Formats: sequence, structure tokens, C-alpha cells
Amino acid sequence: MHLFTRFVRNLFVSFLALVFLLLALEGIFRLARKEDALKLSMGRVDTKYHHTFMPHAVMHLTSHEPGEYDTMVHINGEGFRGPEMTVEKKPGIPRIFLVGDSFVFGVGAEDDETISVLLQEQLATAGLSTEVVNVGRGSTSPLIYYLRLREEIPKFKPDMIVMMLDFSDLWEDWNFEKNLVDDKNGEMAGLNPYYEYGHFLLWNYLRANSVFASYVHNKVVRTFLQIQKLGLRKYCQAVLEGKKVKAVIATTREDVIAYDGRLFLRGEEKAGEIRRHFERTGKYILMSARLAQQNRIPFVLVMYPYGIQVGPEQWGKGRVSWGFEEGKTYTDPFSFDLVAGFAKENGIPFVNLTEDLRRNAGQMLYFPYDGHFTPAANAIVAQSLSRQPAVLEALAAASVH
Repeated sequence: MHLFTRFVRNLFVSFLALVFLLLALEGIFRLARKEDALKLSMGRVDTKYHHTFMPHAVMHLTSHEPGEYDTMVHINGEGFRGPEMTVEKKPGIPRIFLVGDSFVFGVGAEDDETISVLLQEQLATAGLSTEVVNVGRGSTSPLIYYLRLREEIPKFKPDMIVMMLDFSDLWEDWNFEKNLVDDKNGEMAGLNPYYEYGHFLLWNYLRANSVFASYVHNKVVRTFLQIQKLGLRKYCQAVLEGKKVKAVIATTREDVIAYDGRLFLRGEEKAGEIRRHFERTGKYILMSARLAQQNRIPFVLVMYPYGIQVGPEQWGKGRVSWGFEEGKTYTDPFSFDLVAGFAKENGIPFVNLTEDLRRNAGQMLYFPYDGHFTPAANAIVAQSLSRQPAVLEALAAASVH
């Protein structure tokens, strides 16, 4: 009995020591990795929409590459980036929802340099008074757009929806789908990052709420999975040659969407995989379009290129980490044509912004390492959207409605 008591006591002391060690590591990592700690403190985890912003949040965003950008972000009381707004619309002024991910949100841009603000200004210059709401959030996709629109349309009653499709969306939709949870009727209730395929996972909870656990996952767990996928010899070879392992996997293996967040950019080279995974993304786009139609809201789908598709110097350095060559312009139209065909088949107005951006390729339109639009590109996109027949026709219909 004495030995058992000693064993239990030692086990309890060891457990306490482990808890204190983990808490100490968490404190150290929060101090050392302030940007990751900021993400947690701003309430990015959301058990219904995977992640979101806390109302009235103020964030200081800087590029991982020193000196690339340094901006302040203000979230209004309704959880959108930009100036304060009321739930009730202003009489006679159409409310446009500009839906998208970090490009729409405006990574690298000040509040008054985002596409939404500049589009509202461009339309006002043309004599069209509107309220353009920045419904952009980083690391989101058509699956999340649909879930949010389902809740936000009845509340905010937008008169028009412009959805901007990103080349990360195939991967994002694939990645988020495993977090879907259903209600008691078997309907989609939301995206809970703590769950996978309907089951709660403690590790997911820790990753979402602990800087230390997130670091371990990104640096240790992912490394193990990469070795498992590529093989130890090829993994070591890639590291010794200074290559990004994810780029090696993405460009040499089949069915690698788990490792290739830019599969959609590969074009004809990965046509079969892109078609297969776009079926998922297309389904969620169509769900949003039909939701808009049910509420008599004009819906426009927009697609924009990445830097590699605009000019050889655009996104000049960061592209390498995804396996794209420096100094080359990628002109394969496969993915654009795929989406254009999907939109035409389903009666959705479609806009491709590639040519307008290529005409201005002499400017720095994409940050060299980060790859997001620069404020100059945001201005070009806003101007282009303000002149697109599909957008103006939808706005005219919205005004009538």
C-alpha cells in the first residue's frame, strides 16, 4: 500500500511538473512569437465559421519579410474591415458585399487602400452612390462564404454580391470540409476547427489556442508527414539542395492537394486534379449564387491572377517556395477557362481581371515575397470592377430592387 501511495504521489508530482513546463513554454513562445499570439488574442478561432474577427479589433500587420509592408487594420463593430456601419441600410444607397479572402481583406494595405474602399470611391466618381462592405477574411473560401452569407444576408440585406475567387480556394475548401459539423437534422451547421469528420480532437483544440502547440504542429508534425509522403532520402535531398519540400511534393507527386495550397495555379499540368477538386469549390459557389437568387440579389463571380500570371518580376521571390520559376510569366489559361465555363453553364456573370493587371505590369502589383496585391494593384482592380459591364448591370438591377 505504501508503494502504491508513493507511485500515485510521484505520478501526480510528475503531472504537475509537466503542466508547469508546458505553461512556461507557452509563455516563452507567446513572447517570442508575438504575431502568432496576436492572432489568438484577436479571437481568430470560431466554432461556427472556423475563424473570424472580434468587433472593434485593431491589428498591426507586418510582412514576414522585413520592410515589405507595415500596416494597421481596423475591424468595425459588425466584424468587417473598414469604417463603422449600421445594420440598417441608408435609403436609396445600394449595399454591395465584396466577398473574398486576404486579397479582398487587403493584406499589405491600409484601411483606405483596400479594394472595397477604392471601388466605392470609383463608383462615386461615376455618379453611383454605394456602400461597399469588405467581407474579406484571410484563409477563407467558398465553403465559408456560403455559411456566412446564409447568416449575413438576412441581417444586412445586401443589394448585390461580388464574390472574388482565389487560387488558394481549391485547397481551402478541401481543408475546411473536414471541419464541417451538422445539426440534428443533418444540415450543415458550421465549421468547427476542433472537429474533424464529426469527432472532437484535443490536438486541434490545442493547436487553435496554444502558440506552442501550433508551432510543434507546423514544425514537427508537418515535417513528419512530409517525410512520410516524399520518403526520407528525397526529403533530405531537397533540404540539402535548399529546396522547399512542399514545392518538391507539389511538382513531383500526384494527388497532393494536402501539400499544395496552389494546386489551382498549376493549370493544364494538373488538369485532372484541378477539375476533380473544383467540383467541390464549384458546388459551394453555386450554393451562394442560388442563395442570392432566392433573395433576389444580383451575384457576380470575379477571378484575378497571381503575380506569376501577370509578369516575370511580379511576386518575384515568394513564388519560388511554391515551385514556380523566377523571371517567368505563366500564361496557361486553363483554370480561368474552367471557371468561366462553369459560370456560363450556371448563368453566373463572370469577370476575369487578368488583362487589366497585365497592362499595368510595369508597376509593382504584388509584394515580392508575400505575394498579395500591393495598394497599386488594389486601385487597378477597383477601377476595373467599377467599369465592368457585368458589375454595372448587376448594380442597375440592385438599384431597381
